[in-house]
Amino acid sequence: MKKNILMVLVALLLLTGCEKKVDCNPKKSENVGNVCNLKESKEELPSLDFLLLGLMSANIRNEQFEGLKIYTFDAVTKNNGEVIKHNYTGIKLKDFLEKQNITFDKKFGSLVFSSVNYTKVEYKKEDIDDNMWLVFQIDNKEIKLNDNKSYLTLINTELDTNSWAYGIQNIIIKK
Repeated sequence: MKKNILMVLVALLLLTGCEKKVDCNPKKSENVGNVCNLKESKEELPSLDFLLLGLMSANIRNEQFEGLKIYTFDAVTKNNGEVIKHNYTGIKLKDFLEKQNITFDKKFGSLVFSSVNYTKVEYKKEDIDDNMWLVFQIDNKEIKLNDNKSYLTLINTELDTNSWAYGIQNIIIKK
């Protein structure tokens, strides 16, 4: 009898979900890195064009994104130490890498994201995680720079925005 009651309680917990609700209140610094309201989006990618260089070479256009899920989400991040929250639309970096056959069993050591403003951000293979996104919209506005072209921006929800790559021009795959 006790066993049956225990099984019913476990089933109820599983059905009702016992997940803790993620807090995306930017007034609390402990919420940095939190992603809320993650849902698949019907948005379409803008016209994109950038390069993969290094251990692999390719011109990346919209066709290379076909079949990848696009998401919309809110994230609490830091901008020069100030805790902020924005809405983003984009794809998971890991999904993009897998689609390009840049998998974690391959022998690459790091990825360098080079931006049109000549900044470079490098991430070691072991630092690439589910908190990294290639976004094309921030707060429902397409990311466009001075040349009025559409760009992807690499964001890491757990790191300050000064570690992000704005307007990706190429991704260099290093050993």
